[in-house]
Amino acid sequence: MPDGASLERTDRLVTQLSKIARETHGIAHVIALPGYSTLLSTNISNAGGMFVILSPFEERAGKDARDALLATLADQSAVALENARLLSDVRDQVLQVRAMRDYLDSTMASIATGVLTLNRDGKIVSYNRAAAEIFRTPVEQALGKSYDQV
Repeated sequence: MPDGASLERTDRLVTQLSKIARETHGIAHVIALPGYSTLLSTNISNAGGMFVILSPFEERAGKDARDALLATLADQSAVALENARLLSDVRDQVLQVRAMRDYLDSTMASIATGVLTLNRDGKIVSYNRAAAEIFRTPVEQALGKSYDQV
């Protein structure tokens, strides 16, 4: 999991992987450890591990079945990790959009020229302080109104 991933997020991923493992033929038990790094021997929110206990050999099929089992687990793990990466990318993009919006808002507030923006319906969606002085209408009263009403 990425640095800073929450324990809840890690737990969801480990739970998903545990469920896949438990539903796989040849696996008797799964012990999941979300929030614990076996490599570092410490609690950490973005780490987790699983101990997979196989069924007795007699109950499991031969080498081909074991290979198929490992391939299935590898495929499912790869999908879960890719989903986690995609979610992390989306969150990063949301943060970037918010930062750009905040930058634009502060720029709009600080310029001396009156600026307002309209949506497709002709309603005012942004209106800076300079525009409020020019039109002599407070920002709160102008937002959501048609341009010709201000």
